[in-house]
Amino acid sequence: MGDPDIKNKKCRSDSWRDAAALMFCELATQICNLKTFNMCPAVRASTEEYMDSNNPVGAFLRRATERTDNPFDCVPSSDLYGQYCTLFRSSPLSTVKFAQGMEFNGIIKKRTKRGVVWTSLRLKGDDDPVPVDGDTPTS
Repeated sequence: MGDPDIKNKKCRSDSWRDAAALMFCELATQICNLKTFNMCPAVRASTEEYMDSNNPVGAFLRRATERTDNPFDCVPSSDLYGQYCTLFRSSPLSTVKFAQGMEFNGIIKKRTKRGVVWTSLRLKGDDDPVPVDGDTPTS
């Protein structure tokens, strides 16, 4: 069952206390330097399912769009909202809530000569992005 003198004699010594404090500090430093914790696939899938249930716009974006680094890849807001309503017929969000969800997911809305667009985004399967006719998105 271990050494019975650990608690009464060894734990009270200064050298043991210093060694234990050093081990604790080294372990705490390692824990603080972790960027992410490894999750097993089942936990990751459950977490994504929970996040999708609380972020329907995020689920829509993963399912129907692809993000690009090109700010000239634009999707008109009405087209994107129409696509969202098609996929989520049972419980569509209002246009205001949809826009808030888009901004929450990091998508930037711009106003151009042709109307309001969401930038750096393409609909999946849309090989020919919506032309903006030289319109530069403006804030």
